[in-house]
Amino acid sequence: MIIIHNLKVSRAIRESKLDELPNKKVVKWQADNYLLLFITVGLMIPSLICGWFWNDYIGGLIYAGFFKTALAQHSIFATNSFGHTIGTRPYNDCKSPRNNVLLNLITLGEGNLNFHYEFPMDYRNSNVWYEFDPTRWLIKLLCYLHCVKHLKKTSNSTVEMSYVQQQQKLIDNKRSQLNWGIPIEKLPVFSPDEFRRLAEKSQNRYLVVVSGIIHDVTPFAKDHPGGLPLIKAAHGKDATTAFNGAVYQHSNAARNLLATMRIGALGGSETLFWKQQRIENKSVPIDNDTDGNKIVRSGAQETVNKVYGGTADAA
Repeated sequence: MIIIHNLKVSRAIRESKLDELPNKKVVKWQADNYLLLFITVGLMIPSLICGWFWNDYIGGLIYAGFFKTALAQHSIFATNSFGHTIGTRPYNDCKSPRNNVLLNLITLGEGNLNFHYEFPMDYRNSNVWYEFDPTRWLIKLLCYLHCVKHLKKTSNSTVEMSYVQQQQKLIDNKRSQLNWGIPIEKLPVFSPDEFRRLAEKSQNRYLVVVSGIIHDVTPFAKDHPGGLPLIKAAHGKDATTAFNGAVYQHSNAARNLLATMRIGALGGSETLFWKQQRIENKSVPIDNDTDGNKIVRSGAQETVNKVYGGTADAA
């Protein structure tokens, strides 16, 4: 608004604006008479109203005129500063625009920049009905009054897909930073006979096999809710059936804790721990979730994750 561009730059800017507005004559008239309109509507009318009703022409000019204009301009300009630095990015974090609740209130619904930049053709700033968005409400009202038509609206399915992909990316990055215990592919492999001999020699340790993985549960034995006798009874044995519900269906927290105690893999049990390996190995993609549904990631996710240390293949 304040920079005077080189003539070639100005010409290029004009040529890049390809909008063909049906009421362009009105728009052009408004642009040509901007200063006159600002003085009349922005300054004189507020001053006259305050003077007529409260006999305060100067106060109306200062507060309802200049001060109001300054606040309006700064709140709008804030979308290009705070709106790109503070807030959430629920639909795409590859770009800087963010959803900012405070900015949304100040600008009457223009603060959901992450939504706007992801779905620029949408007349709304959110697909959620309860989101504060007076601009959307006004446009919708004008549509009911037949003042505007052909409103562009992104389908909820498309919005939800972007949201889910972004959340999946955050999960992938977070998952890649967690300690899942020794990677299964790096565990030493014991034959059944070797494991039996190891268990016989480990009288002061408690070695338990679950899903083809050998675990040293000694550090947790005394704290086990089922009691130490249950751990002792499982020493040197395969406790997969008991662990998976024959005795007690263990929680995800228990399974994650157990993973930190593994010391080896039981030879001949590859098919049992293959699924667990797929869950934990950061370099092996998981194709489906626990319900068998295919996991779909965004096209840019793999590149971005590799750059910042995450992995798009994690899940």
